[in-house]
Amino acid sequence: MKTTYFVLLVFCLGIIPMAVSVEPTKNTTFKEHLLEINKNWNFFSASIPTGKVAFVNDVERIQLHLTLVEKHLRANAPAHLSPDQLHARNQTLNSLANYAKSAFFPVNSFHAVRQPYFIDIHNTYCAVGFLLKETGYDAIALDIAKHQNYAYVPDIVSPELVKWSEDFGFDLRELAWIQPAYAPQEAYANLENGTNGAVHYSITDNLQNGKWYFAGEFDSLNGLPCMQVGVFANNQLECLGNGIAGTINGIGLGWSNGSYFTRAAGSFSSAGRIYPIAQFNGTSWSYDSIPNRPNAVASAFFSNSYSMKVAIESPSTAGEQEIWSNIQSVWTLEAIVKGKVHSMLSEYSVYAGEFDSIKIVSNNTWYVTKNVLANFSGWKTMFGDVPEVVKTVKSNGQSLYLGGTYKSVANPNAVLLARYLNGSVQRLLKVDDFTFSPTYSVNALEFYDADELLVGGRFNGDFMMYYGKNLLKYNLVSGYFDMMGLFNEGVNTIGKMSNIYYLGGSFTNPSTVNNVPLNRLARHDSKLSIVPTEEVTRLEVFPNPSSDKFELKGDALDLVTEVTVTDLLGKIWLRTATPHGIFDVSMLPAGMYTIRCAYMNRAPEVIKWQKIP
Repeated sequence: MKTTYFVLLVFCLGIIPMAVSVEPTKNTTFKEHLLEINKNWNFFSASIPTGKVAFVNDVERIQLHLTLVEKHLRANAPAHLSPDQLHARNQTLNSLANYAKSAFFPVNSFHAVRQPYFIDIHNTYCAVGFLLKETGYDAIALDIAKHQNYAYVPDIVSPELVKWSEDFGFDLRELAWIQPAYAPQEAYANLENGTNGAVHYSITDNLQNGKWYFAGEFDSLNGLPCMQVGVFANNQLECLGNGIAGTINGIGLGWSNGSYFTRAAGSFSSAGRIYPIAQFNGTSWSYDSIPNRPNAVASAFFSNSYSMKVAIESPSTAGEQEIWSNIQSVWTLEAIVKGKVHSMLSEYSVYAGEFDSIKIVSNNTWYVTKNVLANFSGWKTMFGDVPEVVKTVKSNGQSLYLGGTYKSVANPNAVLLARYLNGSVQRLLKVDDFTFSPTYSVNALEFYDADELLVGGRFNGDFMMYYGKNLLKYNLVSGYFDMMGLFNEGVNTIGKMSNIYYLGGSFTNPSTVNNVPLNRLARHDSKLSIVPTEEVTRLEVFPNPSSDKFELKGDALDLVTEVTVTDLLGKIWLRTATPHGIFDVSMLPAGMYTIRCAYMNRAPEVIKWQKIP
């Protein structure tokens, strides 16, 4: 048993991060990809497929790894196994095959390098942990997760795991081959204390040293009173004055008399009247209306330093909407809408929402269309796989990305994201692409880079074999999607400044990084919130060796959640949740020991210590 135990420590779950990370989308050899997942493939090179391959994501790559391992182990059972061991082995391999097919694997939430996780923060089991659970030994998996969740094999102390592997007919090197390590995930940081209500709209202004304006349904910003409108600038949150009361359906920027100002559109009450537009000049709010349209309400809005467009409803429009433009303070009626506009783009004059026709006033022509009208060298109508309600639009040259939802009850084929290109509409996402969710919608679009599009909204899923919620990324070239986080509620708006992405929504919980609340505002930056292990000062044992006591020292001591002292045979002599103070070890026999210090957000640290007579 002693020899077996040390072989397990070397091989069972020991995946050492490779010096150079191989991205799953890289077209390279199967061996290079598989070694990224588990270095034990060096011992099983004959089972590696020939040729080159590229994967959609890391989850797909792990799935292939597990599938190949399962097939090899099934075909190469050790000859010495008893009938009971052989039966247990085959049944366990059936469970491994099902686990690989499920493609629900742990998420590396707390490490900047590839790392094994026995059970992650979403209660997802690793392959070996899952096999323990499926065979009735969940207590072993839970104990390892509690005390050694991120440990590499040389750090794992579990005689129970050794006994299980023998009873279920696995060679220890085979067992080592099963367990992957997981790539680091996207990181999101909070923006101070956020808001106390949902954020729905935002706009970035890179001309003013980078400012991200946002609006929604809140009355507190960063813990201070603020009505519905704020800005993130110079790494801090600020209210625009005291904010503004009313209903906000859009936010934009303006320019007048040599200075910028902020605009909001919606419904604002002042002096007994309803105004569709409000403006903040840096000190106070004022209101604006459209000529001969008293008490109008704005449903969609676009504004920059050069022009403004607004879709309104008013008592005089008799159930229709009107789209007005304002250039150099001159209001012009541009269009009449049979329905409702939710989103507009200034480029190409794109109008989107839920309507069946629009009249363009300049040419006195009605256009029958499905929820979108765009001007690409002439007015273009849309039909086919357009969302029933288009909530957001993003342009890329003369292609449009249309995100939205449905009017009533969802059906599996309800379109959530589509692309218009060269006169036709292509469906990219539908309800059936996701697992069950109370509602499905795409609320926000923003380019991640030249070839990728961020998609925010309300959707759950094992979509494309990666579990996530409410934010994904679409590759415009390959057509592949990847989930980008685990937000507990919807992502409603996305802004971009200097290649950093800012998110607003209804979410409050973190998405795969730490336990700091996001409170409806977040910043995406892969360098935030995840701290590589090597950046944390290591602990020391003093004195070492010693005869009756020792003390732990180091800057990371306050982060330690548990201390375990174990001899080389795996016997635990001391376990405590208190890392500080003097440890009395006078009762221990003389010999070599390991002192294991567990952390909440990084791999455990194991220190060798010698007890002398």
